[in-house]
Amino acid sequence: MKFCYCRECKILRPKNWYSGKSCDICEKDCTIFNVPRTMFGRAMYVLDGLAVALIVLYFARFQMGWDWASVISGVESSTLVIVIFALIFASFVLAFIDIGKMTEKANRMVGSGVAGKPPSR
Repeated sequence: MKFCYCRECKILRPKNWYSGKSCDICEKDCTIFNVPRTMFGRAMYVLDGLAVALIVLYFARFQMGWDWASVISGVESSTLVIVIFALIFASFVLAFIDIGKMTEKANRMVGSGVAGKPPSR
């Protein structure tokens, strides 16, 4: 995930896709650097993929009646919906933890100077 550190404002934040290389507050150049995802972020993607697969199976079996989705024929539709929502909720929790851990790591990188040199103007 990319982070943006503005040396003028002294603000560290996750980089928005639309902001380019400028700070959202003072509009001056900021230092952009990558912080790798933690295991929480990877687990979040796994849970999201599992939820999508279950949604596809749900619609294929209970809405369309397709036989290839009979792997979930022993599960009630209401139970499947509860499991899907539980996976999505757990994914949100993991995303929250992941952002916190990555922000801590980005703060350490800025403090130690690993985040890069100031951009040339």
